[in-house]
Formats: sequence, structure tokens, C-alpha cells
Amino acid sequence: MSECGAIESFGMDEFPKIPQNYTGFHVLPSVITLKLNDSSTITLRNSSNFPVLYKDRFLIIYTLVGMQWCINDANALLCWQRAKAQQIPTKTIILNAKLK
Repeated sequence: MSECGAIESFGMDEFPKIPQNYTGFHVLPSVITLKLNDSSTITLRNSSNFPVLYKDRFLIIYTLVGMQWCINDANALLCWQRAKAQQIPTKTIILNAKLK
């Protein structure tokens, strides 16, 4: 057993290299569309032979935006960068994830 408490497997990499064309981990849907008073479901699916590590918590960061950011071609990343640069207050939600 290692210092961190993990059981080491001999001859196995702790973190195998991700294959070049790896497609074994999926997040669905690829686009999340939300309307007022609506909800959405996110599915994380590992379809490979490798275990996949993702954190046991999800951090959702949000802020209120003006109507100019609600059009179809609005860029969410650009909006977020502008909000960060202007130090706009944000709210966070931390969700626990459980493995079934």
C-alpha cells in the first residue's frame, strides 16, 4: 500500500495514457437547453473498459445576464470572460455525485 493509502498494482500504470481516438466517456446531452422554470438532466456514461475518474462533486457557477446574452448566437464563454473581468458577483451550487 502506498503512502496515500492506495493499493498499488504491479505492472499497471496508475494513470494510463488516454488513447488518441478515445471515445469511452460520454456526457449527454451535448447541448443543454433550459427555459424558465424548466429542468434538465445530465448523464455521464463510461462505455470503455477503463475506469474513469471524475470528481464526486459538481460545481455550478452562475450569474444573471442581460437580454443581449439570450440570443441564439450568444457565446457563453465570452459572456463568462466578461463577467469575470468585471468582477460580477456569482452564485454557486455544489452537488454531490454518487456512484450506483
